[in-house]
Amino acid sequence: MKNSIIHRYFLLAILLATLSIQSCVKDSNSFVVTNPGTSFKGNIKNIYINAEKDVIPESFVINSTVENLVTTSNGMRVSIPSSSFLTFDKKPVTGDVSLSIYILTKKSDWVRFAQFSNNSNYLIDWYKTLSVEATANGIPLILKEGKSLTLQLPEDNPSVNWKLFNGEYQNSRTFLTTVSPIGYNYKTWKNDQGKEIKGLEFPLTDLNWIGIGTIINNPPQNGILVNLPNNFRQFNTAVIATNPLDNVIYYINITSTSSSSYRGYLHTLKDITLLVLSEQGDNTYFGSKDYFLELSPDAVIDKEPSLKSQLEIEEYINAL
Repeated sequence: MKNSIIHRYFLLAILLATLSIQSCVKDSNSFVVTNPGTSFKGNIKNIYINAEKDVIPESFVINSTVENLVTTSNGMRVSIPSSSFLTFDKKPVTGDVSLSIYILTKKSDWVRFAQFSNNSNYLIDWYKTLSVEATANGIPLILKEGKSLTLQLPEDNPSVNWKLFNGEYQNSRTFLTTVSPIGYNYKTWKNDQGKEIKGLEFPLTDLNWIGIGTIINNPPQNGILVNLPNNFRQFNTAVIATNPLDNVIYYINITSTSSSSYRGYLHTLKDITLLVLSEQGDNTYFGSKDYFLELSPDAVIDKEPSLKSQLEIEEYINAL
């Protein structure tokens, strides 16, 4: 909640640059930029600010002095005890409270929100990530100590490998996750029409993100090296990789702060899609790639980028 603007900053960044890759055995070629930036000017954060417009939360207004139950369009229920909210300076809240509920279930949305699978000490294959934000008169709120919301998420076939993860943003590209000490229960309840619903039930003890996913225990073995021109640096560039086989989204780290090379390790190089964003002055860059060296220890990725409209890039992201 307190990081709500930062949370969404990454969306437009990702919508502005995509590299698509299919596997083929071939040595790397050189990355040539037709119209490179003339200097190191640029800051990737400058183009994040419209990110929150592309994923719309479901909104509710409740009377905070009484117990409330709200239901989202996908059937998730949130139970809110009376007098649950405080301002950041610990003042009790009475009267109307606005709730904004995010439920991310698509790879394209996790990419937009920078919820990468490898930002912690383990790798996560996402199922869903959720957030409940509360405000009063536009002022962000927190939960009172000892209060918690109860979430009920419809699901007929939960995986035995799913865990709950607490998620919190450290900056616009760092979504840190920890395994939640609180697990979920498999419950049955009745919806507003009296129909029995089965699903997951768990408490939300603070107003940060909570995720559901599976930890991948086998370490990634396939190296990938992305060499970019000299002015594609960490402060103005982001590199991401994913594939259609799962909901694992890799953030590819730069090799050093003075470098324009990005290195990471993936579980598979087959059908990988690379997403690359860079702000170079007034321009942003898009590129495509149709082969890479799948069988070498390091797959070296390179291709010439070009400018694309936001609508064109959105179509690439939505196809993930």
